[in-house]
Amino acid sequence: DVTGDSLANLTGVTEVEIDRSTLDSIRIFAGDARLRFVDGFARLDTLHLETSALEANGAGALGLHAAAYDTLRLRVAVDSLGGMRRWLARESTDSLAGQAMLDGVFYGWLRDFAVRGAATGSGLFARGASAGSLRVDGVLAGLPRAPRGAVRVVADSTIVSGLGLTRAIADVTFHD
Repeated sequence: DVTGDSLANLTGVTEVEIDRSTLDSIRIFAGDARLRFVDGFARLDTLHLETSALEANGAGALGLHAAAYDTLRLRVAVDSLGGMRRWLARESTDSLAGQAMLDGVFYGWLRDFAVRGAATGSGLFARGASAGSLRVDGVLAGLPRAPRGAVRVVADSTIVSGLGLTRAIADVTFHD
């Protein structure tokens, strides 16, 4: 039960428990989340979701108004890109392989937050391109309205459009 007449003064608890089911061709094995709204914060006590595509875990809080500031951590593990076929493959016969991990820390409040994150992948193969390893690191602030920050992408042992690269590095900077 959650009550309040604005985002800033919500109070209460929301709990979600998911049993075995299917959503958009993704098998869901189990999931649960507990979100508390208290003192201007949305506190995620627990988040766990296990599916055929990924496993996600998270905990922490974000503020519901400018004076409420906190941190939320999220980890998503993709054991096999095959579980992401619906979104990554052009054709149902496209080959997909590899593993990926995403770790993110969100801090701030809902209308002005930042994220610091790292994504890694290994043995990646999708849409005819491959990478032995891939790493993306970045920090973005001013989200969601005015993103600014930097992201670095490093790919090793990569083949894209028939071009083999031992190492590729891209640095991207976002300005106001």
